[in-house]
Amino acid sequence: MVTITSVDGKPVSRSRNLRGIITYAGKVGVKHVATKALPDGRGVLSIRFEDGATVSTEFASADVLRDWVKRRRGWPHADFGTING
Repeated sequence: MVTITSVDGKPVSRSRNLRGIITYAGKVGVKHVATKALPDGRGVLSIRFEDGATVSTEFASADVLRDWVKRRRGWPHADFGTING
């Protein structure tokens, strides 16, 4: 389950898959996207939307995560970064 949370900590959107992130991003816009590759090969995606809402979710593969983020052409104004650690 993917839950997008507002600035005050309340859920504003829930979905069973990543489509919920894409839909919400289309409505409010994406401000910042961060990715992190974990030592075991998984990846973590964190997004801050223009309205201040956030979401964080894990991918089974950091490579799949990177490819998924690269395909998000609808987020041209997002600040893309990598979380070190």
